[in-house]
Amino acid sequence: MMMFPTLNQISASDRQQVGDKAFYLSQLQQQGIAVVRGQVIPARAMATLLAVAQWPDSLLVDIFDLPAALPLEHPEHIVPMAQQLRQALWAAPCGLELSRLISSEDDAVMLLRSSITLEATTGAWSSLMTGMLAPRTSWNQVQALEHHLKGFWADLLTNRALTILQRRHLQLRHVHLAVLMHPLYPAGLSGTLVRDGSQLTLEAVQGLGLAMTQGEAIPSRCSLSLDTQPSWTWQAGYQDVVYRVSEYETPSQSSTTTPPVEPFPGITPQSPDNPYLDQIVSRQQTQALIDLSQRVQPLLGSSFRLDWLIYDAGAVGHRLIVTQAHPVVAAPVVLARENSAAVTVEPPLPAVTTVIRGLGASAGQIMAPALVIDRDWGALSAAQVSQAAGHIVVVRDLQPDRLAHLKGIVGIVSEQGGLTCHAAILARELMIPSVVGAPQVTELIQTDDRLWLDGQRGLIYRLPSSAAVTPLAWQSVPSSPPSDQAKSLEATAATTPPKTKLMANLSQLTSVTRVKQLPIDGIGLLRSEWLLLEALDHRHPQQWLAEGYTTELVERLVERLGKILTAFAPAPVRYRSLDMRSHEWAALAGSPAVELNPTLGIRGTFSYHVSPQLFELELQALARVQSEGGHNLQLLLPFVRTLEEFLECRQLIEQAGLMQVPEFQLWIMAEVPSVLFLLPEYIKAGVQGIAIGTNDLTQLLLAADRDQPLMASVFDERHPVVLTAVNHLIQMAHQYGVPCSICGQAPVRYPELVELLIQWGISSISVEPAAVEQTRLAIVKAEAGKRL
Repeated sequence: MMMFPTLNQISASDRQQVGDKAFYLSQLQQQGIAVVRGQVIPARAMATLLAVAQWPDSLLVDIFDLPAALPLEHPEHIVPMAQQLRQALWAAPCGLELSRLISSEDDAVMLLRSSITLEATTGAWSSLMTGMLAPRTSWNQVQALEHHLKGFWADLLTNRALTILQRRHLQLRHVHLAVLMHPLYPAGLSGTLVRDGSQLTLEAVQGLGLAMTQGEAIPSRCSLSLDTQPSWTWQAGYQDVVYRVSEYETPSQSSTTTPPVEPFPGITPQSPDNPYLDQIVSRQQTQALIDLSQRVQPLLGSSFRLDWLIYDAGAVGHRLIVTQAHPVVAAPVVLARENSAAVTVEPPLPAVTTVIRGLGASAGQIMAPALVIDRDWGALSAAQVSQAAGHIVVVRDLQPDRLAHLKGIVGIVSEQGGLTCHAAILARELMIPSVVGAPQVTELIQTDDRLWLDGQRGLIYRLPSSAAVTPLAWQSVPSSPPSDQAKSLEATAATTPPKTKLMANLSQLTSVTRVKQLPIDGIGLLRSEWLLLEALDHRHPQQWLAEGYTTELVERLVERLGKILTAFAPAPVRYRSLDMRSHEWAALAGSPAVELNPTLGIRGTFSYHVSPQLFELELQALARVQSEGGHNLQLLLPFVRTLEEFLECRQLIEQAGLMQVPEFQLWIMAEVPSVLFLLPEYIKAGVQGIAIGTNDLTQLLLAADRDQPLMASVFDERHPVVLTAVNHLIQMAHQYGVPCSICGQAPVRYPELVELLIQWGISSISVEPAAVEQTRLAIVKAEAGKRL
């Protein structure tokens, strides 16, 4: 193979060295399809640099064995080690004749993309690795190219990348990272082409595709079926920034410093003449894209994705070229069903007209008509609310108070929200298939459209209007038999019960019967807001107080809480007192105005200081159920910011008489970062246990809004900073002799974290009901490994 092969010089035997992206483009080009004019810096270039770099003495293993020897149980050590490794890589000589890549001075700006293959024995994780290595642009100059090339290689040595590699049991020797380099074309239009069988979906924006990939534009969209006589209509989009290729500025020949770090050198944002993307793709261009999909289909199969652009090639006219291509292999669907192992089936779908992807928030599949709510919730009539039964509700945003209005819905789709937003958590408990973070869904779908919703994979299929669709959930399919490992873990659990307590999170009275049958040690988190929500008759608690209905409000809470305490007695039930974020209650009559930043606003124990009346009523209700035999009640204070807030609450709790019962315990949620520094003082002041809330703790440590779908890649409970904080809290709890639980989504989203929590000495793990069985086996496995 050549030192820097062009795409037309790549053969099948070169795939490991050039990576999947370059390989698929080469396959298209060699069949006469116009693609980018690219060259590849093969994977051996990175391997050579890793072999000659001067690594720090603290690295006790071969560089290619990383990250196998990293102390994952002490994530605070990974960060400085990763910094040292990157510094050593930057200091090493590149050793490449990059001047041979600069074939034309007309190519002012180059685009560099990662092109990865992983050794087959390690599993197909190339898409995961590619997602960590964002494309880079570079001026077409040796110094700049070397800087950005080393930047790709250094990205593999970040603490995040090393942690993910270790979680997947991968080593650097398994990762073959090539870099595909090609000119940055002066695109007039850019977009994507997705084909699934005979269904074709096209999207387009003006200028470079950066506006689309960064979520800064609503692309113009066209969906059509190739089975019928092609006819199409482009839906208008919106784009208020257009990215263009900058004019080249010759760098100073005397400059020897590292080129300045810019997000995208060589790209300039501009304001469009018209931000509305209407009729930006001509009929001739649309037909060319359809023809392109037909030519690619024999090469990539029936399902594939292309990235494309159209640019002015001078005398030749406008040219359509492919910038990326890869087949799409449909993953099997996993159907989560109550009291049954997960089963894998193919969805019984007719031809679809639209496919929309979001974040799979609650597993399960459902086929039903849509009810689109894209207006003010307060304007909905009683008839419209009652219409929701049997429908998949499609909304811009869905908060728990609004969900309480919608009886009998069978699915949820929202444009906003993340996997740990409260609506997603509630949907999982209620076992309602749900997809959040689905862009433009209220515009792409209309009421009574026939939908197939896949809450596991985050997919919404719009079916043809002619399809006869009645509400249909998963079908009865024989369950897969448990694996030998699962059988072994079950046998271990039967003979040696786990020491780590497994508890469940609960919020709905209707879930009690189902949750009671699970192998749990109690309720680790009872969310009071959602328990009370259905009893409020669509009125905010503050309105109940203002109208003088305090006694009735106490009675309703006593009735609901008493049933839960009785159902799970004598196991503990940790009742979390009200944590009312203003935007989650806005649909209730008498609700206060929504704050600008509800996450950091008047909530948690601070709200008890601002207005103590509601907390005092809550304590009255708790004292009642305790006096009526609910001695398994424990109280969990939410979002505690300061020691003063806790002391004020403790005084009110003592005055209510709750602490006179020996079984009663007073806990706090460990979710505000200040608890990392104040925990010893909290314990001295009377805290008897802490429950780590990884949802809020993660978003506050990483400044990543958990309700914002675009922040999903940043909101990662596996980040070393989050893991270090969790470990610190567990060790501090041990030191001061109080139990420590965890009740956020982290152990559910990433079951591999259970092993770490067990190693660190967590007292209990509390998860949503659907995750109890998998968490139980993970605990048994981790404790068995700890004993070895």
